[in-house]
Amino acid sequence: MKVEEIMTKNVYTLTKEDTVSKAISLMIEKRFHQIPIVENEYCGMVFLKNLIKSRGDPTKTKLENFVVSTPTLKKRMDIYEAIKLLLGSGLRALPVVEDGNIVGILSETDVILNIKRSEVKKIKAREILSNVITLSENEKLKTVLRTMEKNRISSVPLIDWKEELSGCINLFSIARFLCQKKERIESFKSAKEKENILNNPAKYFSFTPITATQDTALDEIVRMLQDGEEVIIVENKKPVGIIKARDVLEVLAPKEKIPVVVSGVENGREVLNYFEKISEKWEKLGTQKIAVQIEKLGARERYFGRIKVYTKKGLLIASTHAFDLASLIRDLRSKIEREMIKEKEMREERRKMLKMRGE
Repeated sequence: MKVEEIMTKNVYTLTKEDTVSKAISLMIEKRFHQIPIVENEYCGMVFLKNLIKSRGDPTKTKLENFVVSTPTLKKRMDIYEAIKLLLGSGLRALPVVEDGNIVGILSETDVILNIKRSEVKKIKAREILSNVITLSENEKLKTVLRTMEKNRISSVPLIDWKEELSGCINLFSIARFLCQKKERIESFKSAKEKENILNNPAKYFSFTPITATQDTALDEIVRMLQDGEEVIIVENKKPVGIIKARDVLEVLAPKEKIPVVVSGVENGREVLNYFEKISEKWEKLGTQKIAVQIEKLGARERYFGRIKVYTKKGLLIASTHAFDLASLIRDLRSKIEREMIKEKEMREERRKMLKMRGE
């Protein structure tokens, strides 16, 4: 699949001369977190999170000081390459640019709405949910904004005195509150009035979020994300996680394989396939590269094998002999995994000792 097949072709753009209030109003109306800025050619993006924090009069402040450069995509780019760029950029959408002209925009939502149901229906919410940061519904808005900025998040579930989910606040709900009446945006001209708004409790800006359980299938979560920015995962009425479009995107992203090098055997495909299959498990133990060396000893069917596993902390080595190749690679796996576990236990023991010493 190519980017041009699923990108949004009807792109809303603004210029550097447009005002902050115009941009915020358009973002709220169309549910955009970002809007491209075009001056004959693509210049960059402006972001809702930055505009909300603007200290100037939003009806007079121009967008020129809020433009941020971004990576760009091409129409014929493979969708999985585009997913990698989206995830790497940390942005919700990237422009599709040809010869300096913006011809489309590809968002996280565009991607997840075009995935095959078979790719996600067997995955449960518990497998991909992100840890959730909650705040009291009575917390001040300025505290919510600080929490969002500090943790680089755009949604915060709110809880009541029983720690049960009572609502959710996100950048859209804040901006929507300000844009409901013109005088609210006008009030941001006054530093005093702005401070009054920031001191309001978070529940004034909240909405009723979409919820699901940890056992909800991911294809159902994708359907829910068509109607909202986030899905709050609850257990006994308490928020235990959150899923956004980016969490789904990470499931679809092509996984980078750990390099596996096999030498010393004429047909190393069997060995290569074996260790590639288990490399994902070893990645969790910090493995970065696997090197396997095999020698056939004499005329008899007898083999010697050595495996080197390069980790973030150093190098682990194991070796063994066997009368057939299948037994050899099983023994190598068993021995090197014992070394991995031993090394992990030693690290944990060192951490405990340092903690006891107060270091």
